Amino acid sequence: MRLPTKLSYQRSISPSMAVFFSVDTNGNQSPLEISTVKVLGQKESASEGFSGGMELKKEVSHKRLAEGNPHTIDFCYAPANSTHLLCKFSCTVDASSLKPRVCNNEEVEKALVEFVQNYQKVGGFRYLSERYLKNILSGNWLWRNQKTRDTTIELNTSGGHSINISGINRKQFEPEWNKAVTHWDDVVNEFENALCSPQKYMFCEVTAKLTVPIAHEIYPSQAFVEKGSKFDKSRTYQETYLEQKRTAIIGAYKVGAAIASIDDWYENADLAVRVGSFAVDKEKDTIYRHPVTKKDLFSLLNIIEDITGNLRSCFGKSKDKLVNCKDAHFIAANLIKGGLFGMGSK
Repeated sequence: MRLPTKLSYQRSISPSMAVFFSVDTNGNQSPLEISTVKVLGQKESASEGFSGGMELKKEVSHKRLAEGNPHTIDFCYAPANSTHLLCKFSCTVDASSLKPRVCNNEEVEKALVEFVQNYQKVGGFRYLSERYLKNILSGNWLWRNQKTRDTTIELNTSGGHSINISGINRKQFEPEWNKAVTHWDDVVNEFENALCSPQKYMFCEVTAKLTVPIAHEIYPSQAFVEKGSKFDKSRTYQETYLEQKRTAIIGAYKVGAAIASIDDWYENADLAVRVGSFAVDKEKDTIYRHPVTKKDLFSLLNIIEDITGNLRSCFGKSKDKLVNCKDAHFIAANLIKGGLFGMGSK
Protein backbone atom coordinates (compact mmCIF):
# COMPACT_ATOMS: atom_id res chain seq x y z
CA MET A 1 0.00 0.00 0.00
CA ARG A 2 1.25 3.46 -0.85
CA LEU A 3 0.25 6.27 1.49
CA PRO A 4 -2.22 8.69 -0.13
CA THR A 5 -1.95 12.45 0.04
CA LYS A 6 -4.97 12.64 2.35
CA LEU A 7 -5.51 10.17 5.17
CA SER A 8 -6.81 10.95 8.65
CA TYR A 9 -8.56 9.26 11.55
CA GLN A 10 -10.68 10.75 14.30
CA ARG A 11 -9.56 9.70 17.77
CA SER A 12 -11.56 6.96 19.46
CA ILE A 13 -10.60 7.70 23.09
CA SER A 14 -11.31 11.25 24.24
CA PRO A 15 -10.56 12.08 27.89
CA SER A 16 -11.48 15.34 29.55
CA MET A 17 -9.20 17.37 31.78
CA ALA A 18 -8.88 15.98 35.31
CA VAL A 19 -10.04 18.43 37.99
CA PHE A 20 -8.77 18.51 41.60
CA PHE A 21 -10.96 19.00 44.67
CA SER A 22 -10.16 19.01 48.37
CA VAL A 23 -12.47 17.43 50.96
CA ASP A 24 -12.52 18.81 54.52
CA THR A 25 -13.35 17.08 57.81
CA ASN A 26 -17.08 17.74 57.28
CA GLY A 27 -17.06 16.09 53.85
CA ASN A 28 -17.40 19.35 51.93
CA GLN A 29 -15.76 19.45 48.50
CA SER A 30 -13.98 22.58 47.31
CA PRO A 31 -12.01 23.26 44.12
CA LEU A 32 -8.27 22.90 44.78
CA GLU A 33 -6.89 26.38 44.27
CA ILE A 34 -3.72 27.46 42.49
CA SER A 35 -1.76 30.37 43.96
CA THR A 36 1.11 32.50 42.72
CA VAL A 37 4.15 33.56 44.73
CA LYS A 38 7.36 35.50 44.13
CA VAL A 39 10.41 33.75 45.54
CA LEU A 40 14.07 34.66 45.87
CA GLY A 41 16.10 31.71 44.74
CA GLN A 42 19.79 31.17 44.14
CA LYS A 43 21.84 31.37 40.97
CA GLU A 44 22.72 27.74 40.39
CA SER A 45 22.90 27.06 36.66
CA ALA A 46 26.26 26.30 35.06
CA SER A 47 25.80 29.20 32.63
CA GLU A 48 26.06 31.68 35.52
CA GLY A 49 29.75 30.91 35.92
CA PHE A 50 30.87 29.13 32.77
CA SER A 51 30.68 29.50 29.01
CA GLY A 52 29.58 26.68 26.72
CA GLY A 53 33.09 25.17 26.72
CA MET A 54 33.21 25.18 30.53
CA GLU A 55 35.57 28.16 30.53
CA LEU A 56 35.28 30.52 33.48
CA LYS A 57 33.47 33.76 32.62
CA LYS A 58 35.64 36.82 33.23
CA GLU A 59 32.84 38.90 34.72
CA VAL A 60 31.99 36.34 37.41
CA SER A 61 32.51 37.55 40.97
CA HIS A 62 31.67 36.22 44.42
CA LYS A 63 29.14 38.99 44.88
CA ARG A 64 27.41 38.38 41.56
CA LEU A 65 26.96 34.65 42.16
CA ALA A 66 25.68 35.36 45.68
CA GLU A 67 22.93 37.67 44.41
CA GLY A 68 19.37 36.40 44.65
CA ASN A 69 17.47 35.05 41.66
CA PRO A 70 13.91 36.39 41.93
CA HIS A 71 11.20 34.61 39.98
CA THR A 72 7.44 34.14 40.03
CA ILE A 73 5.87 30.68 40.12
CA ASP A 74 2.49 29.02 40.48
CA PHE A 75 2.15 26.56 43.35
CA CYS A 76 -0.51 24.21 44.71
CA TYR A 77 -0.79 22.48 48.10
CA ALA A 78 -3.43 20.39 49.81
CA PRO A 79 -5.26 22.59 52.34
CA ALA A 80 -4.18 21.91 55.92
CA ASN A 81 -7.78 21.07 56.92
CA SER A 82 -8.37 18.54 54.14
CA THR A 83 -8.80 14.82 54.85
CA HIS A 84 -8.14 13.82 51.25
CA LEU A 85 -8.21 15.08 47.67
CA LEU A 86 -10.27 14.02 44.67
CA CYS A 87 -9.18 14.12 41.05
CA LYS A 88 -11.95 13.52 38.48
CA PHE A 89 -12.19 13.17 34.72
CA SER A 90 -14.51 11.65 32.13
CA CYS A 91 -13.71 9.73 28.97
CA THR A 92 -15.60 8.88 25.78
CA VAL A 93 -14.81 5.75 23.75
CA ASP A 94 -16.18 5.11 20.25
CA ALA A 95 -15.47 3.19 17.05
CA SER A 96 -13.81 5.92 14.98
CA SER A 97 -10.87 3.64 14.15
CA LEU A 98 -12.96 1.27 12.02
CA LYS A 99 -12.44 3.39 8.91
CA PRO A 100 -10.66 6.60 7.90
CA ARG A 101 -12.38 9.91 8.47
CA VAL A 102 -10.74 11.24 5.29
CA CYS A 103 -9.05 9.18 2.57
CA ASN A 104 -8.64 10.10 -1.10
CA ASN A 105 -7.68 6.60 -2.27
CA GLU A 106 -10.27 3.81 -2.36
CA GLU A 107 -7.69 1.00 -2.43
CA VAL A 108 -5.97 2.37 0.65
CA GLU A 109 -9.26 2.69 2.51
CA LYS A 110 -10.16 -0.87 1.56
CA ALA A 111 -6.81 -2.18 2.86
CA LEU A 112 -7.17 -0.30 6.14
CA VAL A 113 -10.75 -1.47 6.71
CA GLU A 114 -9.72 -5.05 5.95
CA PHE A 115 -6.87 -4.79 8.47
CA VAL A 116 -9.21 -3.54 11.20
CA GLN A 117 -11.78 -6.25 10.50
CA ASN A 118 -9.16 -8.99 10.80
CA TYR A 119 -7.64 -7.36 13.89
CA GLN A 120 -11.08 -7.39 15.49
CA LYS A 121 -11.62 -11.07 14.61
CA VAL A 122 -8.47 -12.21 16.41
CA GLY A 123 -9.41 -10.28 19.57
CA GLY A 124 -7.03 -7.39 19.07
CA PHE A 125 -9.44 -4.74 20.32
CA ARG A 126 -9.99 -6.70 23.52
CA TYR A 127 -6.25 -6.85 24.10
CA LEU A 128 -5.94 -3.08 23.62
CA SER A 129 -9.00 -2.44 25.81
CA GLU A 130 -7.28 -4.25 28.66
CA ARG A 131 -4.11 -2.20 28.16
CA TYR A 132 -5.99 1.12 28.18
CA LEU A 133 -8.10 0.18 31.21
CA LYS A 134 -5.05 -0.89 33.19
CA ASN A 135 -3.57 2.57 32.65
CA ILE A 136 -6.80 4.25 33.74
CA LEU A 137 -7.23 2.10 36.84
CA SER A 138 -3.56 2.16 37.84
CA GLY A 139 -3.75 5.96 38.08
CA ASN A 140 -0.75 6.59 35.83
CA TRP A 141 -2.66 9.63 34.54
CA LEU A 142 -2.01 11.24 37.95
CA TRP A 143 1.66 11.50 36.95
CA ARG A 144 3.69 12.94 39.89
CA ASN A 145 0.60 12.81 42.10
CA GLN A 146 0.73 9.00 42.26
CA LYS A 147 2.88 9.11 45.40
CA THR A 148 0.33 9.09 48.22
CA ARG A 149 -0.40 7.36 51.49
CA ASP A 150 -3.31 5.68 49.75
CA THR A 151 -5.02 6.00 46.37
CA THR A 152 -8.47 4.64 45.61
CA ILE A 153 -9.76 4.77 42.05
CA GLU A 154 -13.42 4.43 41.11
CA LEU A 155 -14.68 3.98 37.55
CA ASN A 156 -18.34 4.16 36.51
CA THR A 157 -19.48 3.45 32.96
CA SER A 158 -22.55 4.44 30.97
CA GLY A 159 -23.36 0.72 30.75
CA GLY A 160 -23.93 0.59 34.50
CA HIS A 161 -20.68 -1.12 35.46
CA SER A 162 -18.50 0.04 38.35
CA ILE A 163 -15.00 -0.72 39.57
CA ASN A 164 -13.52 0.42 42.87
CA ILE A 165 -9.88 -0.31 43.72
CA SER A 166 -8.25 0.79 46.96
CA GLY A 167 -4.51 0.88 47.52
CA ILE A 168 -3.77 1.02 43.81
CA ASN A 169 -0.62 3.04 44.56
CA ARG A 170 0.78 -0.27 45.87
CA LYS A 171 -1.20 -2.88 43.90
CA GLN A 172 -0.13 -1.53 40.50
CA PHE A 173 3.32 -3.04 41.07
CA GLU A 174 1.90 -6.52 41.62
CA PRO A 175 1.83 -8.85 38.57
CA GLU A 176 -1.62 -9.20 36.98
CA TRP A 177 -3.28 -7.13 39.71
CA ASN A 178 -6.20 -6.47 37.38
CA LYS A 179 -7.24 -10.14 37.41
CA ALA A 180 -8.56 -9.74 40.96
CA VAL A 181 -10.65 -6.65 40.13
CA THR A 182 -14.40 -7.18 40.52
CA HIS A 183 -16.33 -6.58 37.24
CA TRP A 184 -13.06 -6.40 35.28
CA ASP A 185 -14.37 -8.55 32.41
CA ASP A 186 -17.65 -6.60 32.26
CA VAL A 187 -15.86 -3.28 31.84
CA VAL A 188 -13.39 -4.73 29.32
CA ASN A 189 -16.33 -6.06 27.29
CA GLU A 190 -18.02 -2.66 27.31
CA PHE A 191 -14.79 -0.90 26.32
CA GLU A 192 -14.15 -3.39 23.51
CA ASN A 193 -17.72 -3.12 22.19
CA ALA A 194 -17.41 0.67 22.11
CA LEU A 195 -14.23 0.41 20.02
CA CYS A 196 -15.70 -2.19 17.66
CA SER A 197 -19.32 -1.19 17.07
CA PRO A 198 -20.41 2.05 15.32
CA GLN A 199 -23.81 1.72 17.05
CA LYS A 200 -22.27 1.76 20.52
CA TYR A 201 -20.13 4.12 22.51
CA MET A 202 -19.05 4.35 26.12
CA PHE A 203 -18.85 7.13 28.66
CA CYS A 204 -16.90 6.57 31.83
CA GLU A 205 -16.30 8.77 34.84
CA VAL A 206 -13.13 8.25 36.84
CA THR A 207 -12.43 9.51 40.36
CA ALA A 208 -9.15 9.13 42.24
CA LYS A 209 -9.27 9.58 46.01
CA LEU A 210 -5.84 10.69 47.21
CA THR A 211 -4.92 10.46 50.88
CA VAL A 212 -1.85 12.65 51.34
CA PRO A 213 0.17 14.16 54.23
CA ILE A 214 -0.83 17.55 55.60
CA ALA A 215 -0.20 20.46 53.22
CA HIS A 216 1.21 18.05 50.63
CA GLU A 217 2.38 19.61 47.35
CA ILE A 218 0.21 18.83 44.32
CA TYR A 219 1.46 18.87 40.73
CA PRO A 220 -1.08 20.07 38.13
CA SER A 221 -0.17 20.18 34.44
CA GLN A 222 2.15 22.98 33.48
CA ALA A 223 1.15 25.33 30.69
CA PHE A 224 3.55 26.11 27.88
CA VAL A 225 4.00 29.88 27.86
CA GLU A 226 6.17 31.90 25.51
CA LYS A 227 8.37 33.95 27.79
CA GLY A 228 8.33 37.64 26.98
CA SER A 229 10.60 38.99 29.72
CA LYS A 230 12.46 37.94 32.85
CA PHE A 231 9.51 39.20 34.89
CA ASP A 232 7.10 36.60 33.45
CA LYS A 233 6.23 33.56 35.54
CA SER A 234 8.80 30.79 35.31
CA ARG A 235 6.15 28.15 36.14
CA THR A 236 2.53 28.46 35.06
CA TYR A 237 -0.03 25.75 35.83
CA GLN A 238 -2.98 24.87 33.65
CA GLU A 239 -6.26 25.83 35.27
CA THR A 240 -10.01 26.02 35.06
CA TYR A 241 -12.31 28.31 37.01
CA LEU A 242 -14.75 26.84 39.56
CA GLU A 243 -16.51 29.00 42.12
CA GLN A 244 -14.37 31.89 40.83
CA LYS A 245 -11.20 30.08 41.89
CA ARG A 246 -8.17 29.18 39.81
CA THR A 247 -8.62 25.43 40.05
CA ALA A 248 -5.84 22.89 39.52
CA ILE A 249 -6.19 20.43 36.64
CA ILE A 250 -4.28 17.81 34.72
CA GLY A 251 -4.77 18.74 31.07
CA ALA A 252 -6.78 16.50 28.74
CA TYR A 253 -3.73 16.05 26.50
CA LYS A 254 -1.67 14.77 29.43
CA VAL A 255 -4.44 12.46 30.67
CA GLY A 256 -4.70 11.05 27.16
CA ALA A 257 -0.93 10.62 26.92
CA ALA A 258 -0.94 8.52 30.09
CA ILE A 259 -3.82 6.32 28.93
CA ALA A 260 -2.11 5.76 25.57
CA SER A 261 1.29 4.85 27.07
CA ILE A 262 1.09 1.24 25.90
CA ASP A 263 3.67 1.02 23.11
CA ASP A 264 6.12 -1.60 24.35
CA TRP A 265 6.11 -3.37 20.97
CA TYR A 266 9.30 -1.81 19.61
CA GLU A 267 12.60 -3.70 19.56
CA ASN A 268 14.22 -4.34 22.98
CA ALA A 269 11.44 -2.41 24.72
CA ASP A 270 11.83 -1.88 28.45
CA LEU A 271 9.35 0.99 28.72
CA ALA A 272 5.81 1.56 27.47
CA VAL A 273 5.76 4.94 25.70
CA ARG A 274 2.87 6.94 24.35
CA VAL A 275 1.50 5.61 21.09
CA GLY A 276 2.70 7.75 18.19
CA SER A 277 4.25 7.49 14.75
CA PHE A 278 7.86 7.35 15.98
CA ALA A 279 7.57 6.23 19.66
CA VAL A 280 8.89 9.38 21.30
CA ASP A 281 10.54 9.22 24.73
CA LYS A 282 10.53 12.83 25.93
CA GLU A 283 12.51 12.17 29.09
CA LYS A 284 15.44 10.72 27.13
CA ASP A 285 14.90 13.07 24.17
CA THR A 286 14.89 10.19 21.69
CA ILE A 287 12.64 7.96 19.61
CA TYR A 288 12.45 4.17 19.40
CA ARG A 289 10.92 3.89 15.93
CA HIS A 290 13.28 5.79 13.67
CA PRO A 291 12.31 5.42 9.98
CA VAL A 292 15.56 3.52 9.38
CA THR A 293 14.15 0.66 11.52
CA LYS A 294 11.14 0.29 9.21
CA LYS A 295 9.03 0.00 12.38
CA ASP A 296 7.60 3.52 12.34
CA LEU A 297 3.89 3.90 11.59
CA PHE A 298 4.29 5.00 7.97
CA SER A 299 6.67 2.20 7.02
CA LEU A 300 4.30 -0.34 8.54
CA LEU A 301 1.26 1.17 6.80
CA ASN A 302 3.05 0.61 3.50
CA ILE A 303 3.07 -3.16 4.16
CA ILE A 304 -0.33 -3.38 5.83
CA GLU A 305 -1.50 -6.11 3.44
CA ASP A 306 1.30 -8.37 4.73
CA ILE A 307 0.43 -7.56 8.34
CA THR A 308 -3.23 -8.37 7.64
CA GLY A 309 -2.11 -11.71 6.21
CA ASN A 310 -0.18 -12.43 9.40
CA LEU A 311 -3.31 -11.67 11.42
CA ARG A 312 -5.27 -14.29 9.49
CA SER A 313 -2.75 -16.89 10.62
CA CYS A 314 -3.72 -16.06 14.22
CA PHE A 315 -7.38 -17.08 13.79
CA GLY A 316 -8.33 -19.57 16.46
CA LYS A 317 -4.92 -19.36 18.13
CA SER A 318 -4.22 -18.74 21.82
CA LYS A 319 -4.06 -15.30 23.40
CA ASP A 320 -0.29 -15.73 23.79
CA LYS A 321 -0.02 -15.84 19.99
CA LEU A 322 -1.89 -12.54 19.74
CA VAL A 323 0.53 -10.79 22.10
CA ASN A 324 3.26 -11.38 19.52
CA CYS A 325 1.38 -9.48 16.77
CA LYS A 326 3.35 -6.38 17.70
CA ASP A 327 3.14 -4.52 14.39
CA ALA A 328 -0.63 -5.01 14.24
CA HIS A 329 -1.08 -3.73 17.80
CA PHE A 330 1.01 -0.68 17.00
CA ILE A 331 -0.97 0.19 13.87
CA ALA A 332 -4.35 -0.36 15.55
CA ALA A 333 -3.38 1.76 18.56
CA ASN A 334 -2.35 4.60 16.23
CA LEU A 335 -5.67 4.42 14.38
CA ILE A 336 -7.41 4.63 17.77
CA LYS A 337 -5.24 7.62 18.67
CA GLY A 338 -6.19 9.30 15.43
CA GLY A 339 -4.32 11.94 13.48
CA LEU A 340 -3.12 12.95 10.03
CA PHE A 341 -1.33 10.08 8.30
CA GLY A 342 -1.28 11.18 4.66
CA MET A 343 1.77 12.31 2.70
CA GLY A 344 0.35 15.75 1.98
CA SER A 345 0.72 17.62 -1.29
CA LYS A 346 4.51 18.12 -1.14
